[in-house]
Amino acid sequence: MELAEKLVVLYSLFGVSMCRDVFSVTLPQSVEAVNGLCVLINCSFTINETQYDKDLQNNPKGIWFKDGTEDDKTVFDSTTPESNKIKGRITGDLQKKDCTTIFNRINKNDTGTYYFRIEAGELKYTYQTPSVSLHVRDPPKNTSVSVSPSGPVVLGRSVSLNCSSDGNPAVNYTWHRQNGEQIGTGPSLTIKTDDTHSGLYCRAQNQHGAQNSFVQLDIQYGPQISLSSNCNTSSEGVIQCVCEVHGRPVPKVEWCLSGKPIPPSLNSFIREESVGRTGLRSVLSMHLSLTEMLGLLCISTNKLGSTSQLFSFVTTGQYSDCPPKQRPVTLLSSTRYCYKGHLSTASNSQTPNSTIAKTKELSKGTRKKTIDLHQAGKSESTIGKQ
Repeated sequence: MELAEKLVVLYSLFGVSMCRDVFSVTLPQSVEAVNGLCVLINCSFTINETQYDKDLQNNPKGIWFKDGTEDDKTVFDSTTPESNKIKGRITGDLQKKDCTTIFNRINKNDTGTYYFRIEAGELKYTYQTPSVSLHVRDPPKNTSVSVSPSGPVVLGRSVSLNCSSDGNPAVNYTWHRQNGEQIGTGPSLTIKTDDTHSGLYCRAQNQHGAQNSFVQLDIQYGPQISLSSNCNTSSEGVIQCVCEVHGRPVPKVEWCLSGKPIPPSLNSFIREESVGRTGLRSVLSMHLSLTEMLGLLCISTNKLGSTSQLFSFVTTGQYSDCPPKQRPVTLLSSTRYCYKGHLSTASNSQTPNSTIAKTKELSKGTRKKTIDLHQAGKSESTIGKQ
């Protein structure tokens, strides 16, 4: 009798052991998913085929639990795809014991431990081990750049930039000019501003993606008059002077003759046009008779300062080396040119960083010297040496 009982106990233990061995699942230990994308979980299982193989051929369904195996932990049921907490589908053939599953649009809340369960007729089995851990990662997002000090910055001064971004795992930062040239690494960058730094961007990147954040620095500087500014004459006795200025904020231009502003009139016309984002071109047209022996001044001003360009017009009499019917014109630089007509252009004499008051004073002084020298009958070389 005792021997029979022992045999029953051994058989029962052997049966339990066999039952445990035939029910198994193969899963990866962990998988990673990118937030917002889908994830594939490779899965296969075994059952007690002697007892349940016929059931498995009758409309089996796969179930996934998250962070536990109770019914309220169910997040996916292959037979109710519309009501699942996690959308997806089983791509494997459950009748062939393939439970490979795709979950769609994974988000951070889906991070956790998952358990598989198979149901078919009398077959109802939850695989407690092994489970699979799902880790949801983020490409960089919400990338932004802050600037200190904020607001406009004067050309040549330093600014500090800081880049921040949300990402999992942590992101790496690089800094670039608009043309893509890299100028720094790390979340912070301090630069001394120049005209190539107006447009910059920070690039945040990890193994799941990258995101850029652009910043447009408001770099300001005082007026600068282009070397291309000049005067030309026409056969109709009209002189046209062009003064091109650049600065930020865009400078204003004022024309002065004999120390007084030139208003639009029948004898003069002023036209202005933008040059890019930082420039202004002012074109003055007037009759030559208005410019005889006078200094013409282009004054450019913004809130960071002012500068001016002096165009002077001086006739110096006849010279044997000028072609017939042309008259010599002396520039303040003491260079002589010969032109057709009554009078001709102009010298460029830049007075950077001067104030309007000083510029007007200079033009009056220059005009007085020019008139005095002309009346005394001195040559152009004498004028150039004053």
